[in-house]
This record gives sequence, C-alpha cells and structure tokens, in this order.
Amino acid sequence: MGDEKIAKFEHDYYDQDYFEADKTGGKEFCRPDGSVEKWGYLCRQKWEGWLGIIKPLKLLFRPKKILDVGCGCGSFVREARKERVKAWGVDFAEWAIENALDGAERWVSVGDARDIPYPEDSFDFIMCTDLMEHIYLEGDSSRDVDQVIDELYRVSSKWVFLQICTPTGDEGFLDGGFILKKGEPIPIEFEVYSVAGHVTVLPYSFWENRLQREGWRLRPDLVDKFRRLVDPPELIGYWRTIFICEKWP
Repeated sequence: MGDEKIAKFEHDYYDQDYFEADKTGGKEFCRPDGSVEKWGYLCRQKWEGWLGIIKPLKLLFRPKKILDVGCGCGSFVREARKERVKAWGVDFAEWAIENALDGAERWVSVGDARDIPYPEDSFDFIMCTDLMEHIYLEGDSSRDVDQVIDELYRVSSKWVFLQICTPTGDEGFLDGGFILKKGEPIPIEFEVYSVAGHVTVLPYSFWENRLQREGWRLRPDLVDKFRRLVDPPELIGYWRTIFICEKWP
C-alpha cells in the first residue's frame, strides 16, 4: 500500500468503510506477503442472532435498564427494545450513531467509553461486546483500559457483561497476543487484526486480573449458565472470552 500504517484509531477511522463494507468494499490492509485485501463489518444488515442472546440475558438478570457501550449502529439496542427491554447505547464512532438503524436512532448517542455521559448507577446492566480490544493500553493513553473499566462499573448499579477478543492459536495470533502503541507504526504481521481497530489483544488472564475492583466480583458460574442458555450455541461460537461482573455486596 506504500504508506506506513500508524496505530491511531480516532473517530474518523470508524466510518462507512468500517461499518458498511458491503457497499464500500471495506478498509484496506496488507498481509505479511505483501498482498492487499479489504475488510469491514456489515453492521447495517439485520442479524437475527440477537434474539437468542437477549432471551438468556432477560432470564438470568431481569434487566430494567441496559446500556450498550460500543453499540455501533444500535442493532442490540433495537432488538432489546423489541423484546420490551429498555436499552440505550453509546459509541465513539460518530458515523455509526448518525447512521443508526431504524428503531434504534432514538436510543443511541455519541459517547466515549472513557467518560460515559451518564450519572453513577444509571443502569442495572451494562452490555459491552467487542470493545475492550479497541482500547489502548500503552503509549500516550496508558490509563485508557483502566479508565474504561472504572466507567463501566461507575454507571452500573449491578451487572457488567463483557465479551472481549482474546488471542487464539487457530486465528494465527501469537501465543501472548499483542499490544499496539498509539501513534506508532503497526507491524505488517498485525495489520490483518488491527484493520478492525484492535490494539490490545491479550489473554483471558490479563483481563481477569484487570477487571478486579473493590466492591465487584467476577461470576464465571453465570457465564457458564449464559452459554448453556444461548440457543443455538453457535450464535456465540466466537465469543471465547466472556466476563460477567457483579457489584458486591
């Protein structure tokens, strides 16, 4: 591609190419052999799978108010509302909010996960899927990961549900994953992963330790129950790392 890629994923990176690749072709990235490809999400296409996920969440947690942090175009929010669950969403990506799905546009807004625009204990359930791997750990934003975790806990009165992308051998990640520093060049071997905006891809154990906070406990027993209730289980086949955090006592 000629130009060196730099790890600096700001608002403008998450644009139409990122969310609507079926129309634009997606974002370019380079493989280690030098070949150039394109990648992107299809976030404005309806995904029927949310129903099979929302039903177990309702059964296990009986949420009254949900906030989806990193909501994209609002697909989870829309489907939760259809199931009579009061849900809102915030996302860093201005394009996603400006082009929110019909049925979600009233309930989503632009918001930075490092400073969630809601008061303390505003929601009893926080949904956070495919977000934490987008948060910088090193560079000029070294506290971003901890700041986001603190914010998720701050606005929740009871539950935080996280699904995080972690390294797996079958996807070709290095055993320990990788960290990209903001503003520094991206090694070519990581472009295939960083094109999605992933900058902190680390093992389960890292996140397990990082999520520890006074007044909160991790509930792997509820993760197991949730997995058993999802029907069909293939809906969350790629959700290899899930944490359910409970405010305690």
